[in-house]
Amino acid sequence: FRQGCKVSLQIYGVRIPTKSDIVVIDSYPCDTDFWVAAKAIFAASLAVREGGVIILVTTCPEGIAPEHPEILNHCFMPFVDVECLVNQGHLRNDRIGAAFLALVGNITAVKAKCILVSTGITPNVAEKLGFMTAETPQAGLSKAYELLGKDAKIMVFRHGSEIMPVVEPET
Repeated sequence: FRQGCKVSLQIYGVRIPTKSDIVVIDSYPCDTDFWVAAKAIFAASLAVREGGVIILVTTCPEGIAPEHPEILNHCFMPFVDVECLVNQGHLRNDRIGAAFLALVGNITAVKAKCILVSTGITPNVAEKLGFMTAETPQAGLSKAYELLGKDAKIMVFRHGSEIMPVVEPET
């Protein structure tokens, strides 16, 4: 297992000097729906500082998660809030969907704001889930600068669903 982790790090690891204020990331090739596109949010969470902004660029022609329609009834939220929903009988039939709400929620509701740029997810749906929206990556970047100021540092990643940012240790 440890050898496999080392090989995986060599293949997927992207070394970065420090975490950034703003991370712009696309989800290609995992972009059919948000369920798979979220892999890019997980990668971005490793590269964005606490209180930063993630700009996710993804097509998502199939929407959020056709196999998990219950997700659309809730917004992404921290684990403890999802746990309460499950304990109250909500999401009891979709524990995997509940875990997804918490995994994404611990990033987008706690660690960093998220701006979604997507042709397949309407702004109404995105906002219901807790995202800000933008029509283009540039418009998303403008919103991020409004939130963090013009001096905010940016990182841009391509193929976000296939990478793992690794902060280089200080020497």
